[in-house]
Amino acid sequence: MENYLGKKIKEALPATPVRVAGLQDIPDFGDRFLAVENDKIAKELVKTKTIKRKVLSIGELSRDIREGKVKELKIVLKADVAGSLEAIKNSLKNISTLKVKINVIHEGVGDITESDVNMAVASEALVIGFRIKAQIEVMNLANREKIKISIYDIIYQLLDDLAATLSGLLEPEIIETEVGRLQVLAVFKTSKSEKIIGGRVTTGKIENGVEARIVRDRDNVGTGKITNLQQNKKDMSEVLEGFEAGLKVETTAKILVGDSIECYKKEERVRKLGE
Repeated sequence: MENYLGKKIKEALPATPVRVAGLQDIPDFGDRFLAVENDKIAKELVKTKTIKRKVLSIGELSRDIREGKVKELKIVLKADVAGSLEAIKNSLKNISTLKVKINVIHEGVGDITESDVNMAVASEALVIGFRIKAQIEVMNLANREKIKISIYDIIYQLLDDLAATLSGLLEPEIIETEVGRLQVLAVFKTSKSEKIIGGRVTTGKIENGVEARIVRDRDNVGTGKITNLQQNKKDMSEVLEGFEAGLKVETTAKILVGDSIECYKKEERVRKLGE
C-alpha cells in the first residue's frame, strides 16, 4: 500500500488516498474494502456470509417472494456503457412503488467480475447484466456459489422480468367467491368450537370444506368452516339449491334458527405493479 506520493505505508486514516496492489481480482469503482487483522479472520468472515446466503435466481426469488421470505429486491447491475446503466436505473424507478423496494447495491460498467458474484453472495442479490458478458472463471464461481447470472440484450426484456418478480413482492389480493346460501332450520348440537345444524339450501350450493359466514338480520355475526356435510344421513361433497342438508360448522360464533349460512371460497390473486 502506497500513499499519493508513492511511499509505502502500513496504515491509512479516513479520507486518505492510497494505492493498493496484490489483489486477486480487479475491483470496480465504488467497491468497498474491509480490513481485518489476518487471513484467518478474513476467510472466516467470508465463510459466515456464505453460510447465510440463499440460492437466488429470478425464478427462485419469485418463489421466495410468494412465500413471504423476501421483501426487498437487491440487484448487482452491470451494463456495457454508462448510458445504458442510467437508462436501466431510470426505468427501474418507473416500476417501483411505495410497497416494493428495488435496491441496486452495486452498479458498474463492464463485464461481470468475480467481485460482482461475491457481492451477490454476501448480499443475497440478483446479478443482472446488459449487453456484457462473464468470463468462464466468473461463471464457474457463480455455479459454485449457486448464483445465477442473468444477461440481457434487449432492455424491455430485462425490465419485464424484473417487473414480474416485483409483482410477487406485493401482498396478494384475497378474492371471495360466494358458492351458496343455506337457511338454518334447526340447531342440533353446539359446543365452544363446533355447531351441528340443519337447513335448506336457498341459493347456489353448499360444498363441504368451504368457508362459512353466519349472517343474522343482514349482520355478519361470525365466520367458520364447514367440516362435514350430509344429506339423508349420507356424507356429501355438495348439496344443491332446494334440498335440505345437515352440516357441521367449525366456529366459535353462536348459530340460531333463522340465520343464513353464506358459503364462499377464498382465492389469492397476484397483484400487478400499478394496481
